[in-house]
Amino acid sequence: MNDQINRHHRILEKLQNCRASNPVSVPEIRDFLSDKGVEVSARTVQRDMNALAEVFMDIESKMLKDGGFGWYWNDKAKVILLSGLSPNQALSFILVKKYLSQLFPEATLKELEPFFDYSDKVLHSLEGNALVKWPEKIAVVHPVQPLLAPDINADFQQVISTALLENKKLKLDYVRLDGERSQYTVNPLGLVFRGHIIYLIAVKVDTGEERQFALHRIKNAEQLPVDADPLDISLQDYLEKGHMGFAWTAGNATTSLKEITFKCIFEEKSAKYLTETPLSKDQEIIPYEPGYVLVKATVHYTEQLVWWVRGYGSAIEVLEPVELRDRMIKDVNELCKRYVNNPA
Repeated sequence: MNDQINRHHRILEKLQNCRASNPVSVPEIRDFLSDKGVEVSARTVQRDMNALAEVFMDIESKMLKDGGFGWYWNDKAKVILLSGLSPNQALSFILVKKYLSQLFPEATLKELEPFFDYSDKVLHSLEGNALVKWPEKIAVVHPVQPLLAPDINADFQQVISTALLENKKLKLDYVRLDGERSQYTVNPLGLVFRGHIIYLIAVKVDTGEERQFALHRIKNAEQLPVDADPLDISLQDYLEKGHMGFAWTAGNATTSLKEITFKCIFEEKSAKYLTETPLSKDQEIIPYEPGYVLVKATVHYTEQLVWWVRGYGSAIEVLEPVELRDRMIKDVNELCKRYVNNPA
């Protein structure tokens, strides 16, 4: 292969994922070529870049902080894949866009957009290929009553994602469910997607309290120009403590997130689901009496557990812990009072 053609091929390989947010400098290109066994001067690389920019009009450059130039594809440039995309690779991009796009920072999505478009063209150019119809044959649903997603301010979501990515503190203007509005300065820990609700998990700077902030209740978000404080907890630690099952205090009923030994009598036909998807690794299902079994498991005492028990109605009877059994008795009594009266 002609030396110049080989260099240009390698440079395009290096450049293909570069956008305005991550331009590549002449020294970086030179080092990349050197790793590939191509030794050239910085001046030669600069000439090559100028030549490529004349052929590919979407290649642009900008001044970097060190005074040199960085090269990149503009945001409207069509993706160039020197080896192309296989049908399976194209399908992967389509599914990422459909189901996982909310998990990526905005800057990453922007860079992936040309690949999404290109993948769509690749798949739809394959007449008769079964992969074209695959996205229509799968779906993701949540095992709860379907609800419409709340409106989230896209600008605030981007600010929060960027602060997480760059490990910066955040200033939030937040409205709680009860309508109270407050300002918080926080160290962001991570984002949790729970059904249609997205939560920012963060630690308050002034008190060290771990908090959940529903993104749709955030009225303003500002990234502060200071690094987030080192934290003693990770997002995974937070989740393993059961926090996303929620703790709640209502009257005398309190859930605490503590681990409990949960015991209940279950209708045998309903308990069959638990043989496939256990409540915990130490779950036990023991024959109890005809048509019923005794279920025992170590779980966190959360509102999610309470909602789950309520969902089985008369098919379940809680034995332990006593505070959960008492809460179910209170619920049943209140339901009886409500439904025994004729509707107005």
